[in-house]
Amino acid sequence: MFFAGGGMLRYTRYFGCEGDSAPALCQYGLTHYHDWEQQIHSWQDQILQDGNLPDWYKSALFNELYFVADGGTVWLEVPSDAAEDELLGIGAKDLPGMKSILQEYGRFAYLEGQEYRMYNTYDVHFYASFALIMLWPQLQISLQYDMAAAVLTEDQKRVKYLMDGSRAPVKTKNVVPHDVGDPADEPWQKLNAYVIHDTARWKDLNIKFVLQVYRDFHITRSSSYLKDLWSICKFDVDGDGLIENSGFADQTYDGWVMTGPSSYCGGLWLAAVCVMCHMAEILGDSAIHEKYSTILSKGKEAFEKRLWNGDRSAAEQDVKNPPKNHANF
Repeated sequence: MFFAGGGMLRYTRYFGCEGDSAPALCQYGLTHYHDWEQQIHSWQDQILQDGNLPDWYKSALFNELYFVADGGTVWLEVPSDAAEDELLGIGAKDLPGMKSILQEYGRFAYLEGQEYRMYNTYDVHFYASFALIMLWPQLQISLQYDMAAAVLTEDQKRVKYLMDGSRAPVKTKNVVPHDVGDPADEPWQKLNAYVIHDTARWKDLNIKFVLQVYRDFHITRSSSYLKDLWSICKFDVDGDGLIENSGFADQTYDGWVMTGPSSYCGGLWLAAVCVMCHMAEILGDSAIHEKYSTILSKGKEAFEKRLWNGDRSAAEQDVKNPPKNHANF
């Protein structure tokens, strides 16, 4: 009933942690599964019976929820006497609302997949997070607090990164980690099980964090969450207002080399700068609002100047004749 990352599994809150927990849990499942099936049918039928929606959309909408359980999911109970610098992580002391959120809703993690044994792989969690915030919003909030605390931590142990043979620290302070660890190790305590690239140099992790903070606030309207994570969101840029790739695979497409401005990272960047302006306005931070408004204006101009050639014909042709094999896109 204990997990390698610390803490007891979440079901112990309801079924205890003594030797009779498993029979009680099984009995509860066997006497309630009919109700659960009916609730699932009622939930899904709203979509499945909608004749205006194509079948492929219905299939994708429900089947892609597999990530929550298929690769491996863990949900932990956080005890009331949890030490902030042990179970919660060093960065927790700078996040006033973190402890109460984790104690109320637990600590949640899922694997990227069965072959990628890493919890909460953040570059792709960016996409999966929509299911969490829409269906289980407080699990997404809990996960975000964990990630914010991880941003503030560091691990100066140097490792060799496989792609280029370089050596760098496991975790650099003030950058979003790639993941919160390997389930066979000490998740949340030992970050970044991924060692193909030094992800401290990746361009999309930090901005994906910013976008999720605002998206989550917009859905939950939790002002305490926004205030806690606001300081983590602040970041600096170079002069032209547009993020640039560094000439290696420095983003989630870790086999693709990108150099200079890119539509992928640049688009995410401008969106993140835009929501920084919105968050600054909500929180009454006029200095930050002015700073990022200027960056946004310059960035949009640079984005169009450097990444748009003015030829609409290719884009229009793609819309008229989409590729047949959607699996490759």
